[in-house]
Amino acid sequence: MAIALGCERQADDAATAAAGVERIKAIIKACGIPLTLKEVNVPEGAIPQMATDAMKVQRLLKNNPRDISEQDAIAIYKAAMG
Repeated sequence: MAIALGCERQADDAATAAAGVERIKAIIKACGIPLTLKEVNVPEGAIPQMATDAMKVQRLLKNNPRDISEQDAIAIYKAAMG
């Protein structure tokens, strides 16, 4: 993906992927899209309910290659707070 985004191949796959992530962040910023939940005024106290609600969307969860627990969802939302 990083190569398709115009990044040069790095010393290893992990470094190349990291360059791709940085490119995506730059594109998001250039488009003026919020990068974090905090930027759209989501309070951290809303995370537990958001995780509970996310666990109800089975059509997305069953297609995910990895099992996701409510605790995983909470961790993802906390990371997205920024």
